Amino acid sequence: MLVSSIVRQTLGIKSHRVKLVEQTGEGLCVYLDIHRGRLLPCSVCGTLGRVRDRLAVRSWKHVPLWGVPVTLRYAPARVSCPTCGKVKVEAIPWSEGKGRLSKGLIWLLSSFCKLLPWEQVAQLFRVHWNTVASAVRQAVDYGLEHRQLSGVLYIGIDELSLVGHPLQAQTHARLRLDNAAPRRGHPQLLRDENRQRRRRRHEQQSQSRQPPLLRFPHSRYLHHSPIPLPGKATRT
Repeated sequence: MLVSSIVRQTLGIKSHRVKLVEQTGEGLCVYLDIHRGRLLPCSVCGTLGRVRDRLAVRSWKHVPLWGVPVTLRYAPARVSCPTCGKVKVEAIPWSEGKGRLSKGLIWLLSSFCKLLPWEQVAQLFRVHWNTVASAVRQAVDYGLEHRQLSGVLYIGIDELSLVGHPLQAQTHARLRLDNAAPRRGHPQLLRDENRQRRRRRHEQQSQSRQPPLLRFPHSRYLHHSPIPLPGKATRT
């Protein structure tokens, strides 16, 4: 069936197969199963192990086909992991942890969220706003977990607001990573340029500052002043 082939290619499955595709009131429902005799990876260490038993059927939301919502249904298997020495749940190739969204839908929604507001993305794919928020959250968690910072020494942070905006902020900082500061267990934030910027701003303000105006003495001290006042006769 064409739909089965499309779902199998989008999921990238090898040890699983599409058992049944049926149309329901909510869209297409795809039932998945395991190929007989296949070893499945452990969700903890990734070691292949034999299938021990099956869990209850779970559901995942998948990428819509031609605007039709797609739901995946599958009963995860528990494998006997030789490395862990325990019975563990298999590593499901189209899911991350206990999430209810497939990886394809997560990356699709998170990619559209870069261009459109979350509410418009939810209306476009006919999903709830919380579904879009969950997809973005899982994409960010995946990126933070698999990011590579081995060749990075410094990261510059520069925030400049628009002219006339009430919240004007001009900051610059450098983030030194662990490989640049091996003696410290956490990144070190250097604010040298920020201090230099404040020093230059203070010097510019002090140079452009006008000299203080001469203050006229108080009226009760005028009769002690040796300066002749207009309208009064002076003794010679």
